Amino acid sequence: MTGPPLVTPLEADALGSGWGALIALLLIAVLLVAAVWVDQRVAVFVRRFAGARLLPLRLVARRPLLARAALWLAAAAVSLALALWLSALVAWILVPAGVVALALAFTPPLRDVVLGVGGALSGRLKEGDYVAIAELEGEITRVGMRAIELRTLDGTRVDVSHGRIAREGLRRLTAEGGGYPVDMALPVHEDLDLATLVEAARLAACLAPHAHLGARPAVSLSETVPPVLQVRGFAIDPFSAGPYRGEVVMSFRETVAELRADAAEQSPADAT
Repeated sequence: MTGPPLVTPLEADALGSGWGALIALLLIAVLLVAAVWVDQRVAVFVRRFAGARLLPLRLVARRPLLARAALWLAAAAVSLALALWLSALVAWILVPAGVVALALAFTPPLRDVVLGVGGALSGRLKEGDYVAIAELEGEITRVGMRAIELRTLDGTRVDVSHGRIAREGLRRLTAEGGGYPVDMALPVHEDLDLATLVEAARLAACLAPHAHLGARPAVSLSETVPPVLQVRGFAIDPFSAGPYRGEVVMSFRETVAELRADAAEQSPADAT
């Protein structure tokens, strides 16, 4: 005699019912959210395998896209398995949806639209952001379905597709606290006190008209010969980097001239 088929309580209560479809959709939604979370961090994770001994790991480290493709294939397979287990209706919905998604993924204009919708939902791209995409740097002036409009630092406007952004990556130009970082090198004058020069450089970077008020400039002494003061200041935005750099240099020169004039006035008094 053969016993009754083994059926789990979940299968007996949910399989083929509305509850099964609801549970399947909830589990698939959680799985997709987890896949999105991993997808955003997979490029950083796989770079750790750049020096691995195994060739497949090194290949994945060089091509993070392979790891992302494997991640989404696994997510699709698990989603379909959950649907088949819990609800045939959801399975029949997932299969044609997957076919449509693949068709969209391999059609550039439609792929740009899909990526644009995903970027809009995530809030990753916003008008007014200062970003760099490969060699292009500038301000996002419009976020469209297929592309964004970028006002570059030379004033031209360029349309950049969402597909290109996905391929080449996007880097934000402003610092976390605000402001566009600007690196400068100011000379060290041996006849003046080094601590006084460092403070003069810091104040020049803070008080320049195009300085970002919320950022704190940093000043350090280089290890080169002759040494220079390495200054990292923060302009209001990338378009203000040039004027900001000139303001800092001019202010520092004026302070050095004043310090030398004060030293020259004190020298005759000390001699007497």
